[in-house]
Amino acid sequence: MRQPLAAWFAALLSFLALYALGLPLHAGAGPAILATVIALGLVRRPTPGERVHLLVEAGGLVLVAVAAGLVGLMLRWNLPIGGTVFAAAVACSIWMRGRGDDARAIGAAVALPFVAILVVPVGYVPADARWLLLVAPLVALALATAARRLLEPDRHGAPAEPREPSTRVPSVHARMGLQMFVALALAFAIGALVVRAHWPWIVLSALIVCGGALGRLDALYKGVLRLLGALGGGALSAIALAAIPANGVAQTLLAFAALLAGLALRPRSYAYWAASTTLIFAILARTEGALDLSLYLARLGCIVIGALCGIAASSLVFPLRTSDIARRRIALALVAIEGTYGASESAHATLHAHANALERIEGALRFHRIIARRSNDDEHPAAWLERTRLLCVTPYALGERSALARAVGRARRAVRDREGISAALDGVRSTLEGEA
Repeated sequence: MRQPLAAWFAALLSFLALYALGLPLHAGAGPAILATVIALGLVRRPTPGERVHLLVEAGGLVLVAVAAGLVGLMLRWNLPIGGTVFAAAVACSIWMRGRGDDARAIGAAVALPFVAILVVPVGYVPADARWLLLVAPLVALALATAARRLLEPDRHGAPAEPREPSTRVPSVHARMGLQMFVALALAFAIGALVVRAHWPWIVLSALIVCGGALGRLDALYKGVLRLLGALGGGALSAIALAAIPANGVAQTLLAFAALLAGLALRPRSYAYWAASTTLIFAILARTEGALDLSLYLARLGCIVIGALCGIAASSLVFPLRTSDIARRRIALALVAIEGTYGASESAHATLHAHANALERIEGALRFHRIIARRSNDDEHPAAWLERTRLLCVTPYALGERSALARAVGRARRAVRDREGISAALDGVRSTLEGEA
């Protein structure tokens, strides 16, 4: 619960700080919302390495915010051209995440201002208050850093989720970047040609579904959850906006209540986060007479179109099999299990990082296991992931090191050959329990 609280407090304080700065300039909520979105992302980003200092990150964020602002103006001037530049920038940020730990942190931060301009059109901020758009990233960075250090002291220096090495050409992150570029380009094209009034909903949905999708199955799974969340969030927004007064204070309180609920429930299911973001986005885009069935259906249709763009790009552009990604993550976790044998307690943070990486992909494979009616199949990838994740987080009575090395070797060969994986993983568990 610490990370959701850190993210929520950083977002709330960033909003209040920028809103207070903008009051004398009649800047509205735009800069405050920009700071809120950036703060949320900065709290969740990977912990940067020692070479990425706070001042360097602050300067980089300001430069990216300027670039994002120019792209935002370009989107108002010419949607196809602006959309192409937007798609290229976000795709590059994903490609950077495969270039090492520092580049991974920078890439995650680079995308934030571009995502924010989907929510905060730069052109609607008064000209004499646009300097606040440069201050917003600095305030967000300072408050996000403070929130992480106060509410997540154990996270400083903790290992990020492990990156699996890739011998593919192009690499995994290059493929994901290309997939994102195609998904966003398709979303912008449909937005420009078909539903221009609601194009941000299409683009945001495509970005959410395709962003970080771990293979074709994971993209489909996220698309389904995004749709379910949009259904719930859209219905809630119609009811809530009809019930609350049409003033900024009530809408802000509702938005931050929805944000806290979404952050707290996100670990249980991505659908909760999708519902929360849909509700918040609806609040930001509120019009008079919010209880409008046709508007709700139009937005829902745009969300479906955007999700289909993300799924299509993940399935057709250098597609990755989710089961292959799962096997690579299992192999990396097995190496870590052997490497941390008998190590100090602090070294076991690495195993928890591997467990988190396995859990990220487990939901999609459990989803496939259910729809494929293979609940009792021990050789389904979901069963492999569950066994490996438990190996990473369960304390064991240690057996002999040589026996563990043999058991891990057998399990890695089974993973490579795709045969007898569950039985081999059970052998590793037995060895760790001292039964072999």
